[in-house]
Amino acid sequence: LLGKIQGAVGRDLHGTNLSSTILFQADMRGVNLTNANLSLAVLETANLGGANLRSAIFSGTDCFRTIFTNAALNSADFSSADLTRANFLGATTNGANFSGATFFQTIMPDGSIRNF
Repeated sequence: LLGKIQGAVGRDLHGTNLSSTILFQADMRGVNLTNANLSLAVLETANLGGANLRSAIFSGTDCFRTIFTNAALNSADFSSADLTRANFLGATTNGANFSGATFFQTIMPDGSIRNF
């Protein structure tokens, strides 16, 4: 899936395998991607605001400037993901794995900026 996704807003895509998929600028607000696999995907400048991303896998994913505002990210796996300039403001991240992830000007759920 290259470019903008049409009709994805609010869709139920739980458990979908989107690994290595290019979702550049995708508008996926409010989508249900619970237990989905997005490892090694390109989510650059995608909007996943308000999405249900519980237990989703983002391992090694390019999340440059991705919007995760108010998303449910409980138990999501962001290991080794690039979170440069990603926005997590208001998101729930209980139990999420951020080991090895890259943070630079990343907006965390509490509004703080993380740079490491």
